[in-house]
Amino acid sequence: ISQFILFYVMNQSVSRLRNLSSSLKYLTLQNYDKARNAVVRTKASYLNDEFDDLEKSNIHLTDTLQLLNNENVIFKDNIEKQIEKLNLAKSFSERLINESNSYLLIQDRNLNILSVNSKLEHLLDPAIQLTSDDKNRLIDTCSEELFHFKLLCTDTTYPLDYAEKILELVTEKNMHFSHDANYFDKERDEVLHIAWSHVKVEDEREEPLILSEGIDLTQRI
Repeated sequence: ISQFILFYVMNQSVSRLRNLSSSLKYLTLQNYDKARNAVVRTKASYLNDEFDDLEKSNIHLTDTLQLLNNENVIFKDNIEKQIEKLNLAKSFSERLINESNSYLLIQDRNLNILSVNSKLEHLLDPAIQLTSDDKNRLIDTCSEELFHFKLLCTDTTYPLDYAEKILELVTEKNMHFSHDANYFDKERDEVLHIAWSHVKVEDEREEPLILSEGIDLTQRI
């Protein structure tokens, strides 16, 4: 009889250990329902032993992991939606910029032109055009120098105080800087009269940049 009782107790313990092991296996597979159902508590609460404590802890762990997983799924879904919205907004902005009738460019505080829209790109001399990777996006302000705004003006129309005026924009002493300049278009063999307007903007790291817009006034003069 004692051997039978010992066998029964040992068998129950081994069975509960087996159930706990199965439950942990289901947890690694994120199958929370099976992990929860694998743990069978048959004893009354006032006869709790170590196995009961392990089973309770296992169920609590399962519930917590399932809750965290659900929150993670919701968070991931929200992130994907936000990324999709940002991509759509970026595509729209690029189309808007490239379809603009104005010449648009971005300069850094050192007066290097970092990015141009399609209209200005087509105007530039091929020798100084940006590569396809550099077009229509901001480049790190520490990137290699590309070319200078002075190349967009004839010698007689480039403002002598241009660097000083841009510095005033960067330091916010002035909010706006405008001037006219001529540009010799080699393709059409003519001089274009362009009205330029410069304002300060910031990149995603809050570094100062200069947004410049040029309007072709050649036909109006």
